[in-house]
Amino acid sequence: VSTSGVLFFALSSSAARDFHEQLQKQSITKYYLTVVRGWPPEKGSIDIPMPTDSSVDSVPCLTHYRRLRTIELPY
Repeated sequence: VSTSGVLFFALSSSAARDFHEQLQKQSITKYYLTVVRGWPPEKGSIDIPMPTDSSVDSVPCLTHYRRLRTIELPY
């Protein structure tokens, strides 16, 4: 299971350039909200490298999470 995707529209070429530089420097922190089935721990970390297009390399990927709430849904 994975999450991905951001669509960014720059209103100027300088804004696009600045954003691209921040992505390259990895100075941007990304936050995701997701809904999962089951009962995950209240908080934790997942440290699994992300594969790349190359069959050899992978990118380090550390995700910290915390559960915001739980709910039991009827089937």
